[in-house]
Amino acid sequence: MNKNYLLIFLIFNSTLSFIFSQKAKDYGFDYNFDDKKIAHNFVYNDKTFKSKIENGNLFLSHTNQKESYYIFEITYLNWKEDFTIATSFKLLRGKNDNGFGVCFGAKNIDNNFLFKISDNGFYCFLKNVKGKSTIIKDWVESPNVKTNGQVNFVEIKKEGADFNFYINKKLTYTHKSEAFYGFNFGYFVNGDNDLQSDFFTVHQKQTKELNLIATPNNFSERKNLGKNINTYGNEITPIISADEKTLFFTRADFNGNTGGKDDNDIWYSQFSVKDSSWGPAKNIGKPLNNVSNNFIQSVSHDNNTLIVGNKYTSYGEFKAAGFSISHKSKTGWSVPKDMNIKNYYNDNQYTETCMSPNGHVMLLALQRDQTEGFKDFYVSFLQADSSWSEPKNIGKIINTFSDETSPFIAADGVTLYFSSAGHPGFGSNDIFMSKRLDDTWLNWSTPKNLGPKINTELWDAYYTIPASGKNAYIVSNIGGNADIYMLKQPESAKPNPVILITGTVLNSQTKEPMTASIQYSELGSEKILGHSSSDPVTGKFTIFLPKGKKYSIVAFKDGFYSVHENTDVVTLTNYKEHNLDLYLTPIKKGQAIIINNLFFHSSSAEILPESYPELDKIAAVLKNNPKMKIQINGHTSKNNSDAKWNYEFSDSRVLAVKRYIVSKGIDEGRITHKGYGFDKPIYKELDEFHLAKNRRVEFVITE
Repeated sequence: MNKNYLLIFLIFNSTLSFIFSQKAKDYGFDYNFDDKKIAHNFVYNDKTFKSKIENGNLFLSHTNQKESYYIFEITYLNWKEDFTIATSFKLLRGKNDNGFGVCFGAKNIDNNFLFKISDNGFYCFLKNVKGKSTIIKDWVESPNVKTNGQVNFVEIKKEGADFNFYINKKLTYTHKSEAFYGFNFGYFVNGDNDLQSDFFTVHQKQTKELNLIATPNNFSERKNLGKNINTYGNEITPIISADEKTLFFTRADFNGNTGGKDDNDIWYSQFSVKDSSWGPAKNIGKPLNNVSNNFIQSVSHDNNTLIVGNKYTSYGEFKAAGFSISHKSKTGWSVPKDMNIKNYYNDNQYTETCMSPNGHVMLLALQRDQTEGFKDFYVSFLQADSSWSEPKNIGKIINTFSDETSPFIAADGVTLYFSSAGHPGFGSNDIFMSKRLDDTWLNWSTPKNLGPKINTELWDAYYTIPASGKNAYIVSNIGGNADIYMLKQPESAKPNPVILITGTVLNSQTKEPMTASIQYSELGSEKILGHSSSDPVTGKFTIFLPKGKKYSIVAFKDGFYSVHENTDVVTLTNYKEHNLDLYLTPIKKGQAIIINNLFFHSSSAEILPESYPELDKIAAVLKNNPKMKIQINGHTSKNNSDAKWNYEFSDSRVLAVKRYIVSKGIDEGRITHKGYGFDKPIYKELDEFHLAKNRRVEFVITE
């Protein structure tokens, strides 16, 4: 069954050993087989193959004359830059024309390069692609190959544009370098042979300096989230909600999954403010989980939309590789629907994606024709018909010769956290952060390594933070299994500040909660910057707004007039939270509706341009309801001017509003207007807050 899978297999290999220093100068490994624990990946036993480490040597024994055997270790080399692979061979038993040698740049046994020698003095070079062998250099005799059970030293060096093959320190063969199929390196044994090897070394000098965040040592210690979340299974791919109250994750190797231990399921846990702890994790259930490999990919900031891996049938069963989207309803999560991405394909069996906070952009980890190495990040944009644009590679600043995995876009919509083995780091994969420099999503700052408190010599990935940026949630296998941990971030690792807006969508008449669509835009602009939805049961919503703009926020529902609210975060310096309820008013006769986001020049009836979108919306309502008539009323607050001046001033402002709406094609006869001065205050208090509320323009539906 061809499914998308999470890239999870490496994180459990807890004893991989790399020669990375804290300065991250070099890639590779160096095994002299003095330490069995370090080189344990070269030890394996089955019916026809056995290997063991004794007295500083690796012994390989293969007993099937008709088959070959491969054994690998993984490390990350850039095939475009110089490197050295070196090992030794000694035939202890078997036919001297059986081949053995080095497998390198391998994805698996079907996709690799093989440089082989034989004990009767021959060598050859070939590659396997999708299980089909192509001989590059057929068997040829060479005096450089020692025979009759003597030790042969083999070196493969990338030098300039070539692969150079050395046998016993003598250049024996040269071939133009080719792109790797993967990052596995190891031994190949053909036929019925016993071999001895004294060492295996893979080395590449790191040519780039380690680029750390400013205060990498200021992370707190890791805190295990406890047994309510972590189990004997493996908890992976955590995604924390914007308000840090819900944690979604994938659980693997767990008997309680829908398909048993061999399947992955999506789980979630909710944070109890009262107890300051995470509640018992719950299986998210059908239709998201089925007897298949189910995994979480991205969560909208309102927790009402999920992106999950794979495509589903209408019955909630596995259909094909790809991505699907599910929405929360009053009865639970909807059956995931296909996310239609133009010209989508992925040549890698693993994939990840994340959604931007505004819901308009996706970053996808894919291997395609344009990749720099293996999996790269691609960007795809939401289209007007709800499809997604063809993925576009985001470029060499982020993407490297290796895999880029587990992208996560912070609440500011600018800061990207991701995992990569291609940037200088402390281990196989490290966590990095980068800032988006423009709206093309193709220009990024140089990635910064989060440092040794986050990154280990192992495979580090899946980094997620709430809107505040205060804490980070990560996966670690310190205890043997993959568990989820939390730690506090230093300022240098945080994204740009945002304001978290939470509230409830309410019927302005009944005050009952409502489900509705929510949009936000820059004040005075018609361009929608992002969207959300309120909870179908509670009416609650969550959005977060990056600093630097004044925003207009509005909820929409058929049959109701939407009242705009605005928020100013131009000078925001720190993360903030703000409660803001949104009201929807039924469109019916006699209904009075305050026109928010209406601005005038001081002590003037001249309308400011940022008011136009709000007034355009009123004109649109009148066009869509051709029999509707309204009266526009103007009100001032109590002030030092006389009543006559206030009547005239308020009337001049509503007349300006009427003229603007008429200019949009509305019959003047459908609109009356009147200025009431300060005769009809909403509040009797005379403080500035309540005086400002009394200064208003509203319209009443008269027919």
